[in-house]
Amino acid sequence: MPAAHFMDSTTSIPLSSLPHLLGYHAKRTPDAPVILAPGRAPLSYGRLYRHIGEVGHALRAKGISRNDRVIVVLPNGPQLAVAILAVAASAVCVPMNPAYGAEELDRYYSDLRPDALIIEAGSDSPVRRVALSRGVRVVELSAAFEAEAGLFTLTGDQADKPSSESVGPGDVALLAHTSGTTSRPKIIPQTHAQLCRSAYSWSAALTLRETDRCLNVMPLFHGHGLTATVLTSLAAGASVVCTPGPDVDRFFAWLTAFRPTWYSAVPTVHQAILAEARHHRERATECRLRFIRSVSAPLPLPVFAELEKTAMPWRRRLMGQSRAIRCRRANAKRVRSAYQWGWTSQSWMKMGPCCQAVRLGRLSSVARLSWMATTGTRSQPRTRLQTVG
Repeated sequence: MPAAHFMDSTTSIPLSSLPHLLGYHAKRTPDAPVILAPGRAPLSYGRLYRHIGEVGHALRAKGISRNDRVIVVLPNGPQLAVAILAVAASAVCVPMNPAYGAEELDRYYSDLRPDALIIEAGSDSPVRRVALSRGVRVVELSAAFEAEAGLFTLTGDQADKPSSESVGPGDVALLAHTSGTTSRPKIIPQTHAQLCRSAYSWSAALTLRETDRCLNVMPLFHGHGLTATVLTSLAAGASVVCTPGPDVDRFFAWLTAFRPTWYSAVPTVHQAILAEARHHRERATECRLRFIRSVSAPLPLPVFAELEKTAMPWRRRLMGQSRAIRCRRANAKRVRSAYQWGWTSQSWMKMGPCCQAVRLGRLSSVARLSWMATTGTRSQPRTRLQTVG
């Protein structure tokens, strides 16, 4: 069911927690694939929902409650995606960059005051050593490589009094870090309701359908990889390919194997993909990408043009960083801002206070957009788009 079905001008987001969102799709399309990965069998919505329930019981048996903060440090891939979903559905998940050194980790531990750490079994890394030095319980994750993508088991000490709490829309699901480019990185709490609103807003803006498939090449400990690809795909009942990261040498093999309909990346990754595309011209022209999304920094116009020429035939579209534009290739004008290049048409959408999609009229040369920030506060609206074509 397309996300836009939930996003009309009269209804608000009906699924306001991750367990409800996953349970809805597990009941409606239990056999539909949701998580795919190189060399692994696809994971269905039904099996994902059951696994998240199993992990929730395991966490409760270890005494981890809905308000406990659980750091998750794993390599990028399907296990990390499923672990974040499972932990967030039962407690407060804190995805963390596995490349952090001991000094950075010690600072984050002081700020976060975590209750537990989930780490790869057998891994002797700085994050484990810092956790043990601070008395934080360590839970080991073992991937079930013979099973569907993303499935795993957890081992660790059991609690004397297991918790039996369930999460609700107002509970914090995720603690995200800001980039800290202007000051010390900040910790941003995101509730279940806020994550769902954000995911449905992205799905509506991208007009995702159940048949869409995202090729994720971005880190899942960052909001771009997690919210803008994985959770957005889940909101639409679509699927996502969880790769080890932006490996351009394998990118076109993934396009052939998984037949994704879109991917999202930062401009530097787009440029690396274009450089590799020169060696895979036939694969590039045969790909079935419906759109490409570029975020986080300005996409240079030459890169925009080459991406469109290389991977996007005339009937397809290239989108820039906008949560609130529904793009169509017909009668489109090229628009530019400090942070985005994209296509927009004569009709567009604005996210209202409850992240409802409201159809607006004809697009003027300067359009003003607004959306709800993931922290739940009303954002500073007004991203300016300037017509350049």
